[in-house]
Amino acid sequence: MIQHIAHVENFRTLAQSPHVGGDQSYFGAYTLIFGANGSGKSTISELLRQLGTVGAPSKTTLVTDTDTQRLTQGAPFESHRVWVFNSDFVHENLREFVSGSGPTAPIIKLGKVAVDDEAESRLLAKLVARNDIWKAGLESDQLAGIANRKKAISATKELVIEFLGTYDGARFNSNSFTTTKARALLDNPRAVRLSRETARQHMRTLSQAALEAISPPSMPLVDVRDFTNRARLIIARRQSESEFPELDGDLALAAWVQSGIAHHENNDDCKFCGSDMPESLLVRLTTYFKNGNAQIRADAEALASSCADASHALDQWIRELSAPSGIIAAESEKWASAVDSAKAFVVETTASLREIQSACETKATNLSYDESLASPNMRSQDFLAELAACVERHETERTDYSAVQNKAVDELALHAAAFHQSDLTAAENRLARVASALELVNAQSESCASKLKAIEARRLNTSEMAAQLTDDLHTIFGKTTLTIQPTSDGSGYQAVREDGPAKFLSEGEQRILALVYFIRTLDDDNFDRKNATVVIDDPSTSLDRENVFATSAWLDQQLDGVRQRILLTHSFDFFQLQLRAQNSNENDEPDAPDGAGTVPAHRVLEIRSSQIVGADSNEITIRAFPEKILSAPSEYVYLFRRVAEACAGLDDENLPVVGNAARRLIEGFLAFKAPQASNFGSRFALCIPTGISSGVANQVKTFLHNQSHRSAPDPSSTGVEMALLPSVKGVMAFMRACDETHFTGLAKAVGIDPKDILTGRDLAAARGQIKT
Repeated sequence: MIQHIAHVENFRTLAQSPHVGGDQSYFGAYTLIFGANGSGKSTISELLRQLGTVGAPSKTTLVTDTDTQRLTQGAPFESHRVWVFNSDFVHENLREFVSGSGPTAPIIKLGKVAVDDEAESRLLAKLVARNDIWKAGLESDQLAGIANRKKAISATKELVIEFLGTYDGARFNSNSFTTTKARALLDNPRAVRLSRETARQHMRTLSQAALEAISPPSMPLVDVRDFTNRARLIIARRQSESEFPELDGDLALAAWVQSGIAHHENNDDCKFCGSDMPESLLVRLTTYFKNGNAQIRADAEALASSCADASHALDQWIRELSAPSGIIAAESEKWASAVDSAKAFVVETTASLREIQSACETKATNLSYDESLASPNMRSQDFLAELAACVERHETERTDYSAVQNKAVDELALHAAAFHQSDLTAAENRLARVASALELVNAQSESCASKLKAIEARRLNTSEMAAQLTDDLHTIFGKTTLTIQPTSDGSGYQAVREDGPAKFLSEGEQRILALVYFIRTLDDDNFDRKNATVVIDDPSTSLDRENVFATSAWLDQQLDGVRQRILLTHSFDFFQLQLRAQNSNENDEPDAPDGAGTVPAHRVLEIRSSQIVGADSNEITIRAFPEKILSAPSEYVYLFRRVAEACAGLDDENLPVVGNAARRLIEGFLAFKAPQASNFGSRFALCIPTGISSGVANQVKTFLHNQSHRSAPDPSSTGVEMALLPSVKGVMAFMRACDETHFTGLAKAVGIDPKDILTGRDLAAARGQIKT
């Protein structure tokens, strides 16, 4: 038996990340817990369910009536099992599915296995239908791929016959050259498209009777290094005055002799002219330098002319060096490549020759020019060997021309196949992808069929349960207009009303069915009443008020003998009925300390949820139910007390749920003031007092509408709940304006000054949560 939850850390199963803490929360053999919407009832029920089935979701200490057991994540709670009815149970165990007859008669599935099976079977049916569509599309793609493959083979056959039929009509015609041979060409990895010139050469090869000998021009012998070395010697040459001993002792005269003679030859004034040099020495110097310089000029001009002749010879040679018309096709591309290399060689060589020629010409006109020449870049002459090899291979082939022609036939046939090889490859790849996809789709279809067969085998007869559900709906809950019937195949249920098939069950009807199913199937699930804990969260949700009495009495009857039961509710009427039924009073057994073996017979508790300031989470606390609220004669008075205490600043722990409480309070108030209206909006419109403007009334109505069905506060908006207080006070002001006598009487009944309700301190401002 679960006595209390002593400590829970970071229980994060729900999106709100709640923390159960505060004072230890003791449970008795019978525990009744009351809490408003959003107070954490679902969280507690889900926590208890997990503790009893899959172990604690975090560090948790459970004190039972026999010992203390510490649970860690994943460790099962073996001492006894816990059965929980809550919203999760409804969702997992009851579902409506639209059948083939449409939404007018949906199939009801009860039980987690049946719900999951139905959902899975519908998904599997969709998968099968989708696979059928995919399969049809894939088969269409397969036919298209086969057609494209056939088209590529036929086109190859026609092109080969076009290329080679004239040369060998017996071999290449529509009868002898079959599609099998065309396919073999397409599959040959050597099938590549030839260049236009190579293909033409092959065609010429087939049309010629014999090959001709070829004789390419010989390349001129040009030694650029020799030209460079000779030019360097000429540029560096100067006439030396060392043969004139008369100048040895006159350094100044020797220094200008070489340059001075050049000026003198040009009839320019120089240091020779008008000097006191002996005439005989001057004649000797003039003759010597004039003859020597003339020789330098002659040598430079001769070398420049040789460079020009060599460049011309190379240009002439490269122009003549083209592919001979009779060369075999296999060598034409290699010959062209060698010619390209030769052209590059000629370009570099002639550039070097022009540089040498220019330097020599400059020296011939300016004897003082002495700039050095750079070493020439000497490109490899491997092209000469390649040209020679082409000639040699051509000559070899020329001796057996029939072999050459046969090779040309093969090359042209592969050339023709290469035009459509990509088409065939695309078709084959498409067929391979389709085959792989078809294999996958077929495997998926077989798997779906197998799973559907297994689901069909699990379907049980539902007649007995349908009769029990109908009887409970009629006799316990008064739903005499609703009947549950088994489907024709026994796979589920269908709801029938007096006027025909029920289109869909309401939320309340679904919860009634799920609750009845939960109770009726307890004994079918290894249920041992003497060692079981049953937790029921909000059994009266969405029920008519008259059914609250039936629900309370029926649960007492059905759960009789259960070792421990924990009931959680937000219905004050249900709460009071259970209090009276269990005779909960001060004479109950006292609370047991940790580890003790005594458990109280009855516990009446209140669950509350409050925000943790500065954290994106809520704190859920469970405490003994306040005595002053136990005395409330009705839920209406209880709700008024909750809202009034929050507005007056007497209770700030209920702020997260005060908006929803205000909505429920006004619903009861409007039902009292305008019972003739059919819904909340029309009742609200009838009750607007004359002193309230339409704008203010709309603000109140909008606020109340937004708080409707607000099942839980948002922990990520710390301070926002406190900011709701002005709006809640506006709701209370609206209520007083509608009926001040009634409002004042309620305030007096709960012991709160009406003025404090409307003008109580602003908790948000006091805590610094918002600016005022």
